[in-house]
Amino acid sequence: MTVHEGELRGPNPDFTPDMPLAIRSLGKFSKYDIRTVICYHGGVYTLNPNERIAELASQRSED
Repeated sequence: MTVHEGELRGPNPDFTPDMPLAIRSLGKFSKYDIRTVICYHGGVYTLNPNERIAELASQRSED
């Protein structure tokens, strides 16, 4: 994940060789009470991270 202009975004296809695996990995976060996401290459996100990660996982899995 990355944070760009305050928005939490999912895996970057340009740098993700196995997108289905990356999406499944996002889904694994649902069992945790996440309050802050710190992305090594993309900032900090604190606005309902659990909801946003669930959105990313469901949107991407429909693609």
